[in-house]
Amino acid sequence: MNKPVEFSSSAIKKALYTEKTKVLSLWFTDGDFFRYANVPEDIYKGLLNDKSKGGFFNAFIRDDYKRA
Repeated sequence: MNKPVEFSSSAIKKALYTEKTKVLSLWFTDGDFFRYANVPEDIYKGLLNDKSKGGFFNAFIRDDYKRA
């Protein structure tokens, strides 16, 4: 089982990607938790590598993938 990756971000606390189901789980610093369906692995890797986790989320995840 995968473990969540923790970030030192002002927006996103940690993320967990399940490759088999393509579900991206995100824990936000404000206490919110959401799962996003059908997220390609390259989007998850983009989140991991981007300096601005919140900026990446807003640009490439929030409005592009449905909550699971």
